[in-house]
Amino acid sequence: MYKITSLIVDLVLEIWQRVPGPVIHNLDKARMLKKIMWHLNVDGVNGDYFEFGVAHGHSMRSAQQAVKHSHSNKLGVKQIQRQLFGFDTFDKFIGGARLMRIQLGMEMHSMFLIIKLKLDSRRIQAFI
Repeated sequence: MYKITSLIVDLVLEIWQRVPGPVIHNLDKARMLKKIMWHLNVDGVNGDYFEFGVAHGHSMRSAQQAVKHSHSNKLGVKQIQRQLFGFDTFDKFIGGARLMRIQLGMEMHSMFLIIKLKLDSRRIQAFI
């Protein structure tokens, strides 16, 4: 029995070591978002979710899943409806002299694209 358990543990560890770092990073964020949304629901805290710098949207998808699954009828933890909003420039951030020129109206910068995930659908609606 010990040899079988050791082989299984070794196999799992070998597979885990082959998982790329960014994937582990996203899984950790997803776990933390699930934990946060759970505690917000347990404490009955209302409010929406805002994320700045959504990039490819992986964290937003994790937040959507966390909101959707962070409740328990058996334990009496009610689901609180939350809207999720993501912001990104989809361009590099600006600062210094260029920011001053934009503020003075001497130069234009691409507008922020706001992504809103609706919990009742899997589509991402984007609007400017």
